[in-house]
Amino acid sequence: MLSRAHGWDFFDRLNKNDVMIVQGNEQALNLVKSGERAIVAGGDSQYGSAARLQGHKIDNTFPADGTFALPSTASVVKGSRYPNAAKLMAEFTLSLEAQKLWPASGVYAARSDVAPPLGSPPIDKIKVLPIDYGYVKANASAVKKRFSEIFSI
Repeated sequence: MLSRAHGWDFFDRLNKNDVMIVQGNEQALNLVKSGERAIVAGGDSQYGSAARLQGHKIDNTFPADGTFALPSTASVVKGSRYPNAAKLMAEFTLSLEAQKLWPASGVYAARSDVAPPLGSPPIDKIKVLPIDYGYVKANASAVKKRFSEIFSI
């Protein structure tokens, strides 16, 4: 979505800043926790929040021009053995009681009536950018290829 919004020149310029590309959020955060890197761009906020709750001096910063929020979903598998129990479990996961458990581990709850993780802004204070999943699906291979070319990975 960033290449669509800002063009590939954005990534060409970014690459001139001694960028290190790693495979995942946890690996990126470990580089900050160890002091090897001072900043992680694009890291999942839950990892930063969890590290902060463990005593690491890490803050999450959300860009004023917006960020992406990836929803976690729950599903009931068609033909499952106990579909009613699965539906009850899915409903419970969205209850106030269950949603209040998430922030203690650094994760935003799905409900707006639950406080954010300690030290994090309320979700309604963060500009959330839309994700065009159709575009992502149709262009994923080409985007990954171009990204890899720019960053030589």
